[in-house]
Amino acid sequence: LKKDEAIDPFRIGLAREAVERLYQNKNFPHTHVEVDEAELAKGVVVFNVIEGPKVHIRRVKVLGNKTFSDARLKDQIKTKAWFPLFVPGTYDPDQIEQDVASIRQFYENHGFFDVRVGRKIVVSPDAKEIAVVFVVDEGQRYKLDRLTFKVVRPEGIYDPVTEDALRH
Repeated sequence: LKKDEAIDPFRIGLAREAVERLYQNKNFPHTHVEVDEAELAKGVVVFNVIEGPKVHIRRVKVLGNKTFSDARLKDQIKTKAWFPLFVPGTYDPDQIEQDVASIRQFYENHGFFDVRVGRKIVVSPDAKEIAVVFVVDEGQRYKLDRLTFKVVRPEGIYDPVTEDALRH
């Protein structure tokens, strides 16, 4: 937005969302930005910002995992609990959804094709702290029992291929 430009509701909406996103990236996820309609009628754009409390992720927990340890699963995610000076504990809902997908992919890569992964966000009474709980239902693990290769010759003869032949 620039001085002496026409008032464009679409661009004002984009600017309002950008201000909201800026606050949310600074750990103010409850921020709400409104445009002062009375001032807008006079040709002046005023954003009223209600930032809400600053939030930190106090704890990240994994439930339902049996095959892999909490530490092994936490290595798959980027959401981290707040630790003064070292880890900001930023609450990013989009990152949490990516973490759910990362845990699901990790399990699928290890043969758990029926895995279900969800997340639960627990907000403290004062809305300043959040606990992120990843919930895992591993399902059945699938393992390869035997692998056989056969070569089909043009004459229609099937020849089994040995493991040694494949390695050379």
